[in-house]
Amino acid sequence: MDKFRHYRLEDFLFDDEFKDWVLNDGKLSGSIWEEVLSHFPEKSSDLEKAALLIREWKQIPSALTDEQMHADIRNILNDSEKREKSGRRSRMEFLRYAAAAVLGLSLAGFLLYQRYPSSPATKPEAQLMEDRIEIANQEGVDKELNLPDGSFVKLSPGSVISYRVGFAKANERSVMLEGKAYFEVVRDTLRPFQVLSGELTTRVLGTRFTVQSGEDNISVTVSSGKVAVASSGEEAENVVLYPNQTVVYKPSEKSLTKVLAREPVVLDPEELKGAFAFDEEPVADILRALEKAYGIPIRFDEPSLRNCQVTLPFREEPFYQKLEVLCRTIKASYKITGQEVVIESAGCD
Repeated sequence: MDKFRHYRLEDFLFDDEFKDWVLNDGKLSGSIWEEVLSHFPEKSSDLEKAALLIREWKQIPSALTDEQMHADIRNILNDSEKREKSGRRSRMEFLRYAAAAVLGLSLAGFLLYQRYPSSPATKPEAQLMEDRIEIANQEGVDKELNLPDGSFVKLSPGSVISYRVGFAKANERSVMLEGKAYFEVVRDTLRPFQVLSGELTTRVLGTRFTVQSGEDNISVTVSSGKVAVASSGEEAENVVLYPNQTVVYKPSEKSLTKVLAREPVVLDPEELKGAFAFDEEPVADILRALEKAYGIPIRFDEPSLRNCQVTLPFREEPFYQKLEVLCRTIKASYKITGQEVVIESAGCD
């Protein structure tokens, strides 16, 4: 363990065991790197920067092999040591501080920038802003990230997420979001996880949910677990969300409205028999199965549906499409009232 006492950013980058851990697992809990930080907490910043660099350069195609990258880094470091002796600003200093400002570039891209400084500048995908690490998705597809605590994030195109250096050891795990992201949060009852998006704060212990901020409103949708959402201000509202529920916040009205999710997910697949297929089943039983499978209240007049039996080969259709097909089959209709579905039917002959 003593060998890590003098580890710096470049030492983490060159450590094969560290690189394998970042690319294959990256979870701090139970790893040797958790032990390293417990002995040398001052290494937290360099460890997080190195992990982010490794993830970024692996996600961006490069003509350079790992060996070439390492050789170029060593050349920079060797050159910087000479410059340090001459009293001029070294490239080591640039790597440690200015490189943080372009942290989202792949290391290969960083080296190419050094070789071709006249190339047009591009905004980095990730960077260190004062004491925060900021990651932007400038691609046309979702960007998958693993936060230092092991939580998973799917960052939508055009979105930005940031968190403080030392996030993995903080008493409260807090990230800031601009745009849209899906979260799968590692449960930690002693350290709540919160997402700050505009005037809305979403707090969880461990769950799956999506946050989306736009010009007119901010929404939070829960896929599993429980989420507490609060707006800012002196008269802040607090709303607790459960799976397949969404809260919409309108800054202009300072209001929170809880509704059903636009695309509910199956919470209990066992309730939907076989491949979601029903053979001459009573409609009331199918509605109860859908209600339990999705966790969404469905209100209907059971006596009027007493003679209704249908055969429906449900498979992977969305929830509302299932309802549409069922209602069309028995010449009924449905409407969404608040956080429940209401079936309207004249019954079956």
